[in-house]
Amino acid sequence: MVPKPRGEQEKKLTGAVDYLFNHGGANNDDILKDAEVLGIELPDDLLKERNYEVWKEHENVVLTFLRVQTQWRTGPNGYIGLDYGVVFQVCKLYKIKDMKTLFEDLQIMEMRALELIAKEQKKANQKAEMQNRRSR
Repeated sequence: MVPKPRGEQEKKLTGAVDYLFNHGGANNDDILKDAEVLGIELPDDLLKERNYEVWKEHENVVLTFLRVQTQWRTGPNGYIGLDYGVVFQVCKLYKIKDMKTLFEDLQIMEMRALELIAKEQKKANQKAEMQNRRSR
């Protein structure tokens, strides 16, 4: 097997995180409610289930990410990163052979997850700020 260029692999890994965080796209119920409020009819293909293809070489890292997705370190300002002690224990438990590559790929996914978490937190903060302004 010829290894794919690293940039392409990183894009595939961050895409997997995007898919996981967005459940394959926006929530269909929210889309339907928005369309109803706006009085528009949506094309049928917009609400189709979306799948994400994981490359064979990323199977272990995606599964590991799913296995440790509740193991985040947090601080006063929110999420810091995954608890690597737990990550290594999970790798041992599942007998991961190439832990170095898996760890490097997991860090790519972790960084993307942190970006998405920060983006969602910023939206929540802005929404709260708007509500505070309205209630004054």
